[in-house]
Amino acid sequence: PCEILILPRVSSRPLLASLALLGSAAMITAGPLNPPAGPVASTYKTLSEVEPRIAINATNTPGDATSVFKITQPGSYYLTADPGLIPGGKHGILIAASNVTVDLNGFQLWSLGNIINALDGVSASAGTDHITVSNGITRNMNGDGIDLSLASECRVEDIHATNNNGNGISLGANSIIWGCVARQNGGGGVQCATNCVLDRCAAAGNAFIGIAGGAGSPLSRCSASGNSAGFSASPGSTLSDCSASGNLSRGFNLGSGCTAAHCAANSNAGDGFTAASGCSFLSCTAYFNAANG
Repeated sequence: PCEILILPRVSSRPLLASLALLGSAAMITAGPLNPPAGPVASTYKTLSEVEPRIAINATNTPGDATSVFKITQPGSYYLTADPGLIPGGKHGILIAASNVTVDLNGFQLWSLGNIINALDGVSASAGTDHITVSNGITRNMNGDGIDLSLASECRVEDIHATNNNGNGISLGANSIIWGCVARQNGGGGVQCATNCVLDRCAAAGNAFIGIAGGAGSPLSRCSASGNSAGFSASPGSTLSDCSASGNLSRGFNLGSGCTAAHCAANSNAGDGFTAASGCSFLSCTAYFNAANG
């Protein structure tokens, strides 16, 4: 006996509609069928287009008698490896041009600390400006970790400067320092000239002043602990949301005409706050200091 299987009738209209829709979409998204005239050009990018920065190395930035690497032209530079021990008599990187950006790329510039005349981790020549140094560590240098004090209008960010015999970070006038740590340096932690901006920095255990701002400098969200002294603010400066604790002398030393707002001084071995004439205080706290609040 035979069995007859009867299938339900399926309408072809939805299928035709779907095919029509796909055809329309293909017509909409399809490119031209005729290629443009002329030879076919490559679409690859050169390495300089992919990475438009200059690697810091012996070929691109050869040093001299006072530096391991020396930058003599404007541009954007970056470290590609730990450069190793910085020898005596040399800076790690000497910047001898304006309009330079240096990304340490997470690497460190280091020496042994007791090598005579092993100079700064990064240093800038006199008269240069618009220099940025970021993202790395400088330690055990016989000079400063970062020394841009002879330059102006510079920026230092995300730098850890530790155990250097000089200052951790030194900046010239009209500069910005952001998100840096200066710890256990033989000089000061962060030292800035006039009209500098300091934000979110920490200075701890430095042999001199933790954070010092030149005249007219705003300091915000910074901390200084365990230094010889906490903060030194030159005339006309402002401090906001800063804390000084456990320093070996005073917490804050304010020059004339300074303003301190929402700052705290605690457990310092000297005064919590010392202020010259014309200063103003808003919502500040001083407690457990060995001398005056």
